[in-house]
Amino acid sequence: MTGTPMRISNPGELVASVPGILGFTPVDSVVVVTTDSDGAMLAALRQDIDIVAEDAGDIGATAAHTGAARAYVIIVDAQAFDDDYRTARNVALAGDLGNELALHNVGVVDSVIVDRIAVGGRISCACGCGAQGPVPDPASTAMMATSVFDGRRIWNSREEMAAQLAPVARPIDPAQIVAAVADRLHHNALSTDIGFVLDLLRQRPSLTDKAMLAAMLTDFTTRDVLLGMTLTEHAAQLESLLTETARWVPPPWRADALTAVAFYAYMRGDGSMAGMAVDTALRIDSTHALAQRIYESLRRGVTPDQIKPIAATAYAIAARFGVELPARVR
Repeated sequence: MTGTPMRISNPGELVASVPGILGFTPVDSVVVVTTDSDGAMLAALRQDIDIVAEDAGDIGATAAHTGAARAYVIIVDAQAFDDDYRTARNVALAGDLGNELALHNVGVVDSVIVDRIAVGGRISCACGCGAQGPVPDPASTAMMATSVFDGRRIWNSREEMAAQLAPVARPIDPAQIVAAVADRLHHNALSTDIGFVLDLLRQRPSLTDKAMLAAMLTDFTTRDVLLGMTLTEHAAQLESLLTETARWVPPPWRADALTAVAFYAYMRGDGSMAGMAVDTALRIDSTHALAQRIYESLRRGVTPDQIKPIAATAYAIAARFGVELPARVR
Protein backbone atom coordinates (compact mmCIF):
# COMPACT_ATOMS: atom_id res chain seq x y z
CA MET A 1 0.00 0.00 0.00
CA THR A 2 3.02 2.32 0.11
CA GLY A 3 2.89 5.18 -2.38
CA THR A 4 -0.91 5.36 -2.21
CA PRO A 5 -2.07 9.01 -2.03
CA MET A 6 -3.80 9.82 1.28
CA ARG A 7 -6.76 11.91 0.19
CA ILE A 8 -8.57 12.15 3.52
CA SER A 9 -11.45 14.62 3.66
CA ASN A 10 -12.54 14.08 7.29
CA PRO A 11 -11.57 12.18 10.47
CA GLY A 12 -14.23 9.51 9.86
CA GLU A 13 -12.75 8.61 6.51
CA LEU A 14 -9.29 8.46 8.08
CA VAL A 15 -10.39 6.02 10.78
CA ALA A 16 -12.47 3.86 8.44
CA SER A 17 -9.47 3.53 6.10
CA VAL A 18 -7.25 1.92 8.76
CA PRO A 19 -8.33 -1.74 8.21
CA GLY A 20 -7.66 -1.38 4.49
CA ILE A 21 -4.24 0.09 5.23
CA LEU A 22 -3.12 -2.40 7.89
CA GLY A 23 -4.85 -5.49 6.54
CA PHE A 24 -6.75 -6.08 9.78
CA THR A 25 -8.95 -4.18 12.24
CA PRO A 26 -6.86 -3.06 15.22
CA VAL A 27 -8.08 -2.83 18.81
CA ASP A 28 -6.46 -1.06 21.78
CA SER A 29 -3.73 0.24 19.50
CA VAL A 30 -1.95 3.35 18.34
CA VAL A 31 -1.72 3.64 14.55
CA VAL A 32 0.51 6.17 12.84
CA VAL A 33 0.20 6.52 9.06
CA THR A 34 3.07 8.45 7.52
CA THR A 35 3.19 10.26 4.17
CA ASP A 36 5.65 12.30 2.17
CA SER A 37 5.16 16.00 1.52
CA ASP A 38 2.88 15.23 -1.43
CA GLY A 39 0.61 13.00 0.63
CA ALA A 40 1.79 9.63 -0.75
CA MET A 41 1.66 6.97 1.96
CA LEU A 42 5.02 5.73 3.19
CA ALA A 43 4.15 3.40 6.07
CA ALA A 44 1.50 2.39 8.56
CA LEU A 45 2.80 1.69 12.07
CA ARG A 46 0.83 -0.06 14.80
CA GLN A 47 1.68 -0.68 18.42
CA ASP A 48 -0.28 -1.73 21.52
CA ILE A 49 -1.65 1.35 23.25
CA ASP A 50 -0.18 0.42 26.66
CA ILE A 51 3.31 0.14 25.18
CA VAL A 52 3.07 3.55 23.49
CA ALA A 53 1.64 5.08 26.66
CA GLU A 54 4.84 4.09 28.47
CA ASP A 55 7.19 5.27 25.72
CA ALA A 56 5.98 7.29 22.73
CA GLY A 57 9.53 7.87 21.56
CA ASP A 58 9.99 4.54 19.79
CA ILE A 59 7.04 4.90 17.42
CA GLY A 60 8.08 8.51 16.75
CA ALA A 61 11.60 7.44 15.81
CA THR A 62 10.25 4.61 13.65
CA ALA A 63 7.99 7.05 11.81
CA ALA A 64 10.99 9.26 11.16
CA HIS A 65 12.88 6.30 9.66
CA THR A 66 10.28 6.17 6.89
CA GLY A 67 11.35 9.61 5.67
CA ALA A 68 7.96 11.03 6.56
CA ALA A 69 6.99 14.67 6.29
CA ARG A 70 3.48 14.21 7.67
CA ALA A 71 1.58 11.77 9.83
CA TYR A 72 -1.94 10.82 10.86
CA VAL A 73 -2.39 9.51 14.41
CA ILE A 74 -5.28 7.19 15.36
CA ILE A 75 -5.70 6.02 18.95
CA VAL A 76 -7.99 2.98 19.19
CA ASP A 77 -9.25 2.39 22.73
CA ALA A 78 -12.31 0.26 23.46
CA GLN A 79 -12.85 2.25 26.68
CA ALA A 80 -12.09 5.61 25.14
CA PHE A 81 -15.33 7.25 26.23
CA ASP A 82 -15.95 5.42 29.51
CA ASP A 83 -14.67 8.12 31.86
CA ASP A 84 -12.83 11.42 32.07
CA TYR A 85 -9.57 9.74 33.08
CA ARG A 86 -9.52 7.68 29.92
CA THR A 87 -10.25 10.72 27.80
CA ALA A 88 -7.48 12.73 29.46
CA ARG A 89 -4.99 9.89 29.05
CA ASN A 90 -5.65 9.53 25.35
CA VAL A 91 -5.53 13.28 24.72
CA ALA A 92 -2.21 13.42 26.55
CA LEU A 93 -0.93 10.43 24.56
CA ALA A 94 -1.85 12.14 21.31
CA GLY A 95 0.03 15.22 22.47
CA ASP A 96 3.10 13.18 23.39
CA LEU A 97 3.08 11.52 19.98
CA GLY A 98 2.74 14.88 18.27
CA ASN A 99 5.74 16.20 20.22
CA GLU A 100 7.84 13.13 19.43
CA LEU A 101 7.00 13.36 15.73
CA ALA A 102 7.79 17.09 15.73
CA LEU A 103 11.27 16.32 17.11
CA HIS A 104 11.84 14.41 13.87
CA ASN A 105 10.33 17.16 11.69
CA VAL A 106 7.15 15.17 11.06
CA GLY A 107 3.98 17.25 11.21
CA VAL A 108 0.72 15.72 12.44
CA VAL A 109 -2.06 16.36 9.91
CA ASP A 110 -4.80 14.90 12.10
CA SER A 111 -5.02 13.07 15.43
CA VAL A 112 -8.15 11.25 16.53
CA ILE A 113 -9.46 8.86 19.19
CA VAL A 114 -11.89 6.04 18.40
CA ASP A 115 -13.43 3.27 20.50
CA ARG A 116 -13.82 0.73 17.68
CA ILE A 117 -13.32 0.81 13.93
CA ALA A 118 -16.69 -0.46 12.80
CA VAL A 119 -20.15 0.85 12.07
CA GLY A 120 -21.45 2.13 15.40
CA GLY A 121 -18.03 3.22 16.60
CA ARG A 122 -17.40 6.76 17.86
CA ILE A 123 -14.65 9.18 16.90
CA SER A 124 -13.38 12.16 18.85
CA CYS A 125 -10.74 14.69 18.00
CA ALA A 126 -7.64 14.33 20.12
CA CYS A 127 -7.34 18.00 21.00
CA GLY A 128 -9.75 17.66 23.91
CA CYS A 129 -12.43 19.90 22.40
CA GLY A 130 -15.07 17.15 22.76
CA ALA A 131 -16.15 17.09 19.11
CA GLN A 132 -17.37 13.61 18.16
CA GLY A 133 -18.83 11.73 15.22
CA PRO A 134 -19.67 8.23 13.94
CA VAL A 135 -17.30 5.79 12.27
CA PRO A 136 -18.26 5.23 8.62
CA ASP A 137 -18.44 1.71 7.22
CA PRO A 138 -14.81 0.59 6.64
CA ALA A 139 -15.98 -1.64 3.77
CA SER A 140 -17.06 1.45 1.82
CA THR A 141 -13.73 3.29 1.82
CA ALA A 142 -11.52 3.81 -1.21
CA MET A 143 -8.62 2.24 0.71
CA MET A 144 -10.60 -0.96 1.26
CA ALA A 145 -11.55 -1.04 -2.42
CA THR A 146 -7.89 -0.67 -3.38
CA SER A 147 -6.89 -3.50 -1.03
CA VAL A 148 -9.53 -5.85 -2.43
CA PHE A 149 -8.55 -4.92 -5.99
CA ASP A 150 -4.93 -5.72 -5.16
CA GLY A 151 -5.99 -9.14 -3.89
CA ARG A 152 -5.20 -8.47 -0.23
CA ARG A 153 -7.30 -10.18 2.41
CA ILE A 154 -8.51 -8.01 5.28
CA TRP A 155 -8.62 -9.88 8.58
CA ASN A 156 -11.22 -9.09 11.23
CA SER A 157 -8.53 -8.84 13.88
CA ARG A 158 -4.82 -9.22 14.45
CA GLU A 159 -5.57 -12.49 16.25
CA GLU A 160 -7.31 -13.86 13.16
CA MET A 161 -4.27 -12.96 11.09
CA ALA A 162 -1.95 -14.59 13.64
CA ALA A 163 -3.96 -17.81 13.42
CA GLN A 164 -2.76 -18.20 9.82
CA LEU A 165 0.77 -18.73 11.17
CA ALA A 166 -0.08 -20.75 14.28
CA PRO A 167 1.74 -24.08 14.61
CA VAL A 168 -0.28 -27.27 14.31
CA ALA A 169 -0.80 -29.37 17.44
CA ARG A 170 1.39 -32.24 16.19
CA PRO A 171 4.19 -30.93 13.95
CA ILE A 172 6.46 -33.00 11.75
CA ASP A 173 8.93 -35.21 13.62
CA PRO A 174 12.27 -33.35 13.78
CA ALA A 175 14.06 -36.60 12.83
CA GLN A 176 12.28 -36.51 9.48
CA ILE A 177 13.71 -33.07 8.70
CA VAL A 178 17.17 -34.03 9.94
CA ALA A 179 17.05 -37.01 7.58
CA ALA A 180 16.00 -34.73 4.70
CA VAL A 181 18.89 -32.37 5.43
CA ALA A 182 21.33 -35.31 5.46
CA ASP A 183 19.89 -36.68 2.22
CA ARG A 184 20.45 -33.33 0.52
CA LEU A 185 24.15 -33.50 1.34
CA HIS A 186 24.41 -36.34 -1.18
CA HIS A 187 21.82 -35.15 -3.73
CA ASN A 188 22.08 -31.38 -3.59
CA ALA A 189 21.37 -29.65 -6.89
CA LEU A 190 19.65 -26.32 -7.33
CA SER A 191 17.86 -27.49 -10.47
CA THR A 192 16.45 -30.47 -8.56
CA ASP A 193 15.29 -28.20 -5.71
CA ILE A 194 13.49 -25.73 -7.98
CA GLY A 195 11.91 -28.52 -9.99
CA PHE A 196 10.73 -30.16 -6.77
CA VAL A 197 9.11 -26.95 -5.54
CA LEU A 198 7.39 -26.23 -8.86
CA ASP A 199 6.02 -29.78 -8.85
CA LEU A 200 4.61 -29.21 -5.36
CA LEU A 201 2.51 -26.34 -6.71
CA ARG A 202 0.61 -28.82 -8.86
CA GLN A 203 -0.30 -31.19 -6.03
CA ARG A 204 -1.17 -31.35 -2.36
CA PRO A 205 2.14 -31.53 -0.47
CA SER A 206 2.63 -34.40 1.96
CA LEU A 207 4.37 -34.14 5.32
CA THR A 208 7.45 -35.61 3.66
CA ASP A 209 7.32 -32.84 1.06
CA LYS A 210 7.11 -30.19 3.77
CA ALA A 211 10.03 -31.75 5.61
CA MET A 212 12.09 -31.62 2.40
CA LEU A 213 11.11 -27.97 1.79
CA ALA A 214 12.17 -27.13 5.35
CA ALA A 215 15.50 -28.81 4.65
CA MET A 216 15.91 -26.79 1.43
CA LEU A 217 15.43 -23.53 3.35
CA THR A 218 18.56 -24.31 5.37
CA ASP A 219 20.54 -24.07 2.11
CA PHE A 220 21.10 -20.34 1.56
CA THR A 221 21.49 -20.69 -2.21
CA THR A 222 18.21 -22.54 -2.65
CA ARG A 223 16.49 -20.26 -0.12
CA ASP A 224 17.59 -17.09 -1.90
CA VAL A 225 16.43 -18.40 -5.27
CA LEU A 226 13.07 -19.38 -3.80
CA LEU A 227 12.73 -15.88 -2.35
CA GLY A 228 13.42 -14.45 -5.79
CA MET A 229 10.47 -16.38 -7.16
CA THR A 230 8.23 -13.84 -5.43
CA LEU A 231 8.71 -11.94 -8.71
CA THR A 232 7.01 -14.71 -10.72
CA GLU A 233 3.42 -15.69 -11.40
CA HIS A 234 3.81 -18.44 -8.80
CA ALA A 235 4.26 -15.98 -5.90
CA ALA A 236 0.83 -16.46 -4.28
CA GLN A 237 1.04 -20.27 -4.48
CA LEU A 238 4.57 -20.29 -3.10
CA GLU A 239 3.63 -18.03 -0.21
CA SER A 240 0.74 -20.36 0.62
CA LEU A 241 3.08 -23.38 0.47
CA LEU A 242 5.65 -21.67 2.71
CA THR A 243 2.94 -20.62 5.18
CA GLU A 244 1.63 -24.18 5.40
CA THR A 245 5.18 -25.47 5.85
CA ALA A 246 5.81 -22.92 8.63
CA ARG A 247 2.79 -24.25 10.51
CA TRP A 248 3.85 -27.90 10.23
CA VAL A 249 7.59 -27.84 10.91
CA PRO A 250 8.99 -27.48 14.45
CA PRO A 251 11.70 -25.08 15.62
CA PRO A 252 14.36 -24.29 14.54
CA TRP A 253 13.21 -24.94 10.97
CA ARG A 254 9.98 -23.06 11.62
CA ALA A 255 12.01 -19.84 11.87
CA ASP A 256 13.38 -20.35 8.33
CA ALA A 257 9.92 -20.92 6.87
CA LEU A 258 8.41 -17.96 8.74
CA THR A 259 11.21 -15.72 7.48
CA ALA A 260 10.46 -16.77 3.91
CA VAL A 261 6.76 -16.03 4.50
CA ALA A 262 7.74 -12.61 5.83
CA PHE A 263 9.73 -11.85 2.69
CA TYR A 264 6.86 -12.86 0.40
CA ALA A 265 4.35 -10.81 2.39
CA TYR A 266 6.76 -7.84 2.42
CA MET A 267 7.18 -8.00 -1.36
CA ARG A 268 3.42 -7.83 -1.96
CA GLY A 269 3.09 -4.83 0.36
CA ASP A 270 1.58 -6.58 3.38
CA GLY A 271 3.77 -5.13 6.12
CA SER A 272 1.47 -6.37 8.89
CA MET A 273 1.77 -10.02 7.92
CA ALA A 274 5.48 -9.61 7.21
CA GLY A 275 6.02 -8.05 10.62
CA MET A 276 4.05 -10.75 12.41
CA ALA A 277 5.90 -13.56 10.61
CA VAL A 278 9.36 -12.10 11.21
CA ASP A 279 8.61 -11.29 14.87
CA THR A 280 7.59 -14.92 15.39
CA ALA A 281 10.72 -16.13 13.61
CA LEU A 282 12.94 -13.99 15.83
CA ARG A 283 11.25 -15.28 18.97
CA ILE A 284 12.34 -18.75 17.83
CA ASP A 285 15.84 -17.70 16.75
CA SER A 286 16.89 -14.18 17.73
CA THR A 287 20.13 -14.57 15.74
CA HIS A 288 18.45 -15.42 12.42
CA ALA A 289 20.35 -13.11 10.05
CA LEU A 290 17.75 -12.79 7.30
CA ALA A 291 14.92 -12.31 9.80
CA GLN A 292 16.93 -9.54 11.45
CA ARG A 293 17.43 -7.82 8.07
CA ILE A 294 13.72 -8.00 7.26
CA TYR A 295 12.83 -6.71 10.72
CA GLU A 296 15.18 -3.73 10.37
CA SER A 297 13.92 -2.98 6.85
CA LEU A 298 10.33 -2.94 8.09
CA ARG A 299 11.32 -0.75 11.01
CA ARG A 300 13.06 1.76 8.73
CA GLY A 301 10.10 1.88 6.36
CA VAL A 302 11.97 0.37 3.41
CA THR A 303 9.45 -0.13 0.60
CA PRO A 304 8.86 -3.35 -1.40
CA ASP A 305 10.26 -1.64 -4.48
CA GLN A 306 13.47 -0.93 -2.60
CA ILE A 307 13.99 -4.59 -1.71
CA LYS A 308 12.98 -5.88 -5.14
CA PRO A 309 16.63 -5.83 -6.37
CA ILE A 310 17.44 -8.33 -3.58
CA ALA A 311 14.80 -10.70 -4.94
CA ALA A 312 16.07 -10.13 -8.48
CA THR A 313 19.53 -11.47 -7.57
CA ALA A 314 17.92 -14.92 -7.60
CA TYR A 315 18.07 -14.86 -11.40
CA ALA A 316 21.81 -14.21 -11.40
CA ILE A 317 22.33 -17.00 -8.86
CA ALA A 318 20.22 -19.43 -10.89
CA ALA A 319 22.05 -18.54 -14.12
CA ARG A 320 25.37 -19.27 -12.42
CA PHE A 321 24.13 -22.80 -11.72
CA GLY A 322 22.62 -23.19 -15.19
CA VAL A 323 19.06 -23.12 -13.82
CA GLU A 324 16.24 -21.36 -15.69
CA LEU A 325 13.63 -19.80 -13.43
CA PRO A 326 10.03 -18.93 -14.37
CA ALA A 327 9.75 -15.53 -16.07
CA ARG A 328 9.46 -12.39 -13.99
CA VAL A 329 6.08 -10.69 -13.99
CA ARG A 330 6.97 -7.78 -11.70
